Amino acid sequence: THYLISKGHRRIAFIKGHPSHLSVNERARGFFDALNEAGIICPSELIESGLNTYESGRDCAKRLLNLKERPTAIFAANDEMAAGVIKIAQQNKLNVPRDISVVGFDDTPMTKMISPPLSTINQPLGLMGEESAKNLIAQLEDSDKEQNIIMNSTLVIRDSVSDINK
Repeated sequence: THYLISKGHRRIAFIKGHPSHLSVNERARGFFDALNEAGIICPSELIESGLNTYESGRDCAKRLLNLKERPTAIFAANDEMAAGVIKIAQQNKLNVPRDISVVGFDDTPMTKMISPPLSTINQPLGLMGEESAKNLIAQLEDSDKEQNIIMNSTLVIRDSVSDINK
């Protein structure tokens, strides 16, 4: 969200993930925190609830791209939904990123294969799994030994975001 704001975007839509997904609230909180820090108010019409699927990303994109005042950027809570957004934008003869910027989350392998390649947030999934397994083993060996480990995500910049400051 900070990256989109730095590129001049102020009308940024967000597609939330499935409510049962553990990190959905954290991702939404990060989105709204970044907007608040920048003094940007997000109208409710720019918030959609997806189901972490390509199809739900397409459905949400149809609604967002048909708004009277379309967003300049869409941040989807996962890469599959972001791919759905790109597909609908292209079907509507919109150029990504010239007409609409799109960002995803997870940095799945498909992000490099779609056109344009998707800017996304990379999570160290392998390391997260490894640390989770270590934590579980430690808990099994000593029930009082639970750890909370914070791992940083990183922005991977590809070709799906335009700079509208220019």
